[in-house]
Amino acid sequence: LRLTLDLADGSRIMGVPSIKSVPVQTPYAKMDIPLKQIVNIKIEDDHETASFELQNGDTLTGVLDLGAMELKTSFGSIRAPVHQLQVISVRPAGMPHGLLLWNRLDGNPSLAGPNVEFLSKEGFVQGKVGRAVQVAGNNEWGFRVPLDMLMNSRRGTIEYWMMVVQKPPTVSHGSGPIYDMVHGGVRAQYNANDGGAHGKYAISAAGHFVYTEGFASSKSTDLLGEKGAWNHYAIVWDVEGIKGRNGAQLAFLINGKPHGKYQAIKAGEARTRLGPFPEDIKSTHLELHRNRNGFAGTMVYDELKIWNHPVADFKRIPTVVMSNDDADGERKPVTFVLDLVDGSRLLGKPGLKVLTFTTESFGRVSLPVRQITKIIFDDKNETWQVVLDSSDVLVGSLGHDDLPFTTVFGPISVKLGHVVSMCSQN
Repeated sequence: LRLTLDLADGSRIMGVPSIKSVPVQTPYAKMDIPLKQIVNIKIEDDHETASFELQNGDTLTGVLDLGAMELKTSFGSIRAPVHQLQVISVRPAGMPHGLLLWNRLDGNPSLAGPNVEFLSKEGFVQGKVGRAVQVAGNNEWGFRVPLDMLMNSRRGTIEYWMMVVQKPPTVSHGSGPIYDMVHGGVRAQYNANDGGAHGKYAISAAGHFVYTEGFASSKSTDLLGEKGAWNHYAIVWDVEGIKGRNGAQLAFLINGKPHGKYQAIKAGEARTRLGPFPEDIKSTHLELHRNRNGFAGTMVYDELKIWNHPVADFKRIPTVVMSNDDADGERKPVTFVLDLVDGSRLLGKPGLKVLTFTTESFGRVSLPVRQITKIIFDDKNETWQVVLDSSDVLVGSLGHDDLPFTTVFGPISVKLGHVVSMCSQN
């Protein structure tokens, strides 16, 4: 078993624990709960009281009798103080509980589940976390994954990040442009008029619908987000009713907040959509991103995940600010966000003041860390891209094997081979 530790500063650490059970004092007994029986532990603000969710569905509350949490990670052994812990999640080695698919949409194999097939793309670019895929074009799907794992799924979640690069013009009623975000049993479609006098997004599955807006003469594309801004999208379904949604069997969320009005198909009315993933579905894949009838939007997608249950709490990825100046233009200590290939995210300060860097153009140079806003590894070309606060961009190789890094739980040394990207953060 592996643990995922969510820390108060926004870090997320994954690794193998040194303990096999968690001691807790409940109102009725003191007990040691085996890790294999735990789904997650949420620690309250007093750093002692904790709520347990167990594999069999039971929940309990008690006082932790736990010191610093020792974890063996990809970057060495660490000790995380209890006062820094917010959530402890237990998962099978290599993947979170209930995660069927996790692809970072960077061209690499999926971390969990089947691989993504890229059908039409403009290339891989800087993403929300590491690299991401940029897609455009008309009447062609951007990418897809097999539906085998989701056939007859009675509940689940599809989530991803998306950023608009080229924002399409306002979509007017009757003009016909359509944008398909997701198709294949579950559908997410942007349409000025879907034939039922509904505009903007129409989410559908198994005869259940979520409409984000009723008919009006014109529909703007505001729910696609502002150009250059990342938004998180999620489609959640449960044929027995989603917990906390007043009996709704389908929900559509943007940045963790529900959008639209849920409707179930009326009794005796023919279904206009198949799904989610029934036996007679004709689609063999879950497909994402297609412009139709001149919609002409260019998007970047990142971090595609599919779960076998409704996800209630989407962990927010901190917004990275590519600047290390304060409001008065004065320099201040730089905090960096370090994303690793195993999904870990570290916040802290590099232990080096200067990075050595070698380029083909002008050889070896020394780069002050304070002037760096972003470092990204290009796996295809096996090079690093360094972006400076002057907007200069250098491409080459780093002259280091390890990166010393100081976090809330002390200094560590991270191997550069484990790093996806490093970005400065206010």
